[in-house]
Amino acid sequence: MIEAVYEYYPDGTVKRDRLLSGGKVIMDTEYHEDGTIEHVREWSNGYLMLDTKFDTGGSELVKVTYDCNGVINTLLDRRNPEEPTMYYFYENGALSSKTTIYPDGGEKDFISYLEDGTPLRMRNYDPNGRLTDAYDKYLEEE
Repeated sequence: MIEAVYEYYPDGTVKRDRLLSGGKVIMDTEYHEDGTIEHVREWSNGYLMLDTKFDTGGSELVKVTYDCNGVINTLLDRRNPEEPTMYYFYENGALSSKTTIYPDGGEKDFISYLEDGTPLRMRNYDPNGRLTDAYDKYLEEE
């Protein structure tokens, strides 16, 4: 059975709502005082699967996804709207790659890493999508 639990601001608007299943939180939503969503978290089988924070205008700022074991999969950071950045992670939680994106959606730079954190490949692009700089660890060793 799903149960909803609410907390309210002094003026009566919803501050937080939680959905519980079997007494365990499966979704937790926090709201700004104006009623827009501030923070959403979702769980499955006791593991956090999604954690998303929003600005006061309702735009997504940071979104983190996790695998079924609670290990981070991806992180999308839009706190700097000029350079949103996407991070991907290995199954052990180590950073796999980082991609910075231009506001129009084009890739600005890309860095991939080995599981031990050693930079593996890097690519940088100008606003027109032209490759401006590149590095490949394996090509350097030849």
